[in-house]
Amino acid sequence: MILAKISQASMLATWQDLGRTHSTHHGVGQGGVMDLHAACWANRLLGREISQPLIEITMGSFTCQFQTSCQIAITGADMNATLNGNAIQNWQTQWVSAGDELKFNTVKSGFRAYLAIDADITLDSIFNSSSSVIREQFPGLLGRALTVGDQIFGKANQAQKNLANKQVPDTFIPNYSEPLTLELIPSYQFYQFPKRSVDKLLHSEYYLKADSSRMAYLLKGEMVEHSIRSLASEGIAYGSVQVPPNGQPVILLNDRQTMGGYPKLGCISRLSGAALSQRFNPSSVRFKLISIEEANKKYTNLLRFFTNT
Repeated sequence: MILAKISQASMLATWQDLGRTHSTHHGVGQGGVMDLHAACWANRLLGREISQPLIEITMGSFTCQFQTSCQIAITGADMNATLNGNAIQNWQTQWVSAGDELKFNTVKSGFRAYLAIDADITLDSIFNSSSSVIREQFPGLLGRALTVGDQIFGKANQAQKNLANKQVPDTFIPNYSEPLTLELIPSYQFYQFPKRSVDKLLHSEYYLKADSSRMAYLLKGEMVEHSIRSLASEGIAYGSVQVPPNGQPVILLNDRQTMGGYPKLGCISRLSGAALSQRFNPSSVRFKLISIEEANKKYTNLLRFFTNT
């Protein structure tokens, strides 16, 4: 069954889920939703498992026309979404009917929005994930962004048709305009960096560069100097903060390469990465240290909240 057809997709819109596990040792990228918090809420509002695929929309300019009745949920960035030209609220469910046009316009706050559809979506799976990674050139929709004419296939769940819309409580809705401090877990070559360089990193403000992407966020600010040489290439974990020769930190995220040889200070936490994904040039960030135990605790608590375990 055709659920919807894409009629506008001028920016980056891709299918994503929680990403691939146990694939990077094969040289295959992780992918997955950039903002875990917002994506999990979109699926939770519809009563879906948080691992189910949904559409990640970057910077707006995305329109689809529904071909059947179903319930949807929109979370993440506020893109002034409209249904048949009428404004609809973010962070809540919405019933749509066949022929309805859903449009994401220019961004009001944030950077990435999530569209979940209450349906069994028909998508390919690679390494047990339906996440798109354009750099990997996967076949079909998992190797490219959505474009005009693409169709969304699946079987809609009609059980919730007569239920009232659900909304995320205000306390769980982030403010994407507030200052952001990234939690850095010391690891990799952290203790080989001069203390003055680490202190400079922790007491400086860094600005996001315009060429940041799903692969990496590039920062501009105080140079992080070091004399580390001749590193062998090693596996790149999510959130790795590497320092190339120009001394400007680079944060590697979902679509990162699987191997690299630049010195790394450690990794930002998964929750910090989610918050970072909603910022864009010329936003700024700061760093603070966090233990791996505390970062894991926060991540585990988030997953337990959404899975009720």
